[in-house]
Amino acid sequence: MSLEAVKEEITRKASQEAKAIQKDAEKERDAILESARKKAETIKKERAESLKEDIALLEKKADASNDLDRKKAVLTEKKLQIDETFAEALDRLEKTPKSEMKKRLNTLIDRAGEEIDVGMVFCNKRDKDMIEGKTTAKGIAGGVIAEDNEGMVSVDLCFETLLEEYKEKNIEDISQMLFT
Repeated sequence: MSLEAVKEEITRKASQEAKAIQKDAEKERDAILESARKKAETIKKERAESLKEDIALLEKKADASNDLDRKKAVLTEKKLQIDETFAEALDRLEKTPKSEMKKRLNTLIDRAGEEIDVGMVFCNKRDKDMIEGKTTAKGIAGGVIAEDNEGMVSVDLCFETLLEEYKEKNIEDISQMLFT
């Protein structure tokens, strides 16, 4: 074989090997690209699913928050209505005719006398002349605050306190009466 033929044979084999190496490199490149594409697609799907879950959770939280806000608003409105009802009751008590008011005040003083030895009675200015014994006008809507002789113990039976105590003890029944 001539030198030229050997040279051509070596060039041909080198070319074939280069083509084979290039073909293998292209296959490996395509496999790497396909793997990267699949991995990117998987990551994209996972992120999309995670985003959907996050959005669903945020929507659920928003719904719960809105529901809570609505319930707070309803409770606030109910409380206002209850407070208005008791304000009306206090107003009616204040407007009680004198003869009936005198009976109520004496009943309250007797009730206080069951707890303490009444020495002083505090009442509003309007009712002072209806009570016998030591009385002092005080800024209350009605009813009495009785105090013992030493001024150490008092019994608060003013209308505001009595209504507030009644409201606290009977709030469930009051709510049922007003809102059902």
